Amino acid sequence: MVPSSLVSSILHSVHDHAGHQGQSRTLHLAWQGFFWADMEHDVRQYVKVCKRCVVSKTVEPDERARLESIKTTSPLELVFLDFRSVEDSKGRTVDVVLARDHFTKWSIPSIAPASQQNKLHISCGIGIFAFKGYCKGKVSQKVTRLN
Repeated sequence: MVPSSLVSSILHSVHDHAGHQGQSRTLHLAWQGFFWADMEHDVRQYVKVCKRCVVSKTVEPDERARLESIKTTSPLELVFLDFRSVEDSKGRTVDVVLARDHFTKWSIPSIAPASQQNKLHISCGIGIFAFKGYCKGKVSQKVTRLN
């Protein structure tokens, strides 16, 4: 039986140090070496409010659109823009925009300073491909940032 004073450090170890693997996996890791009263509730609550998990995990939609193949016949016919917030080695959040050509799979990453994120994403992404005439067709935008 683990004393209540050690529960938070154990949760930090089996969840944060194991790679933020979700409620079920964190609970499994905790069960391998520890036990305390209300252990399942504590693990699920810890993962549910983990800042990194909340920001990086997306909610599953109730319904999904039918999948269809996307076909392109030449470079820059279709360009995807992907906006992401990732964590650097020092634990800081870094905003990144990645422009990718569907036909060639060629990608251009760009890191945005926190104070300029919206302006930089617009100018580095859409500006380069759509407004300057490099993109022949559509510009698709997938936003994966949760604020």
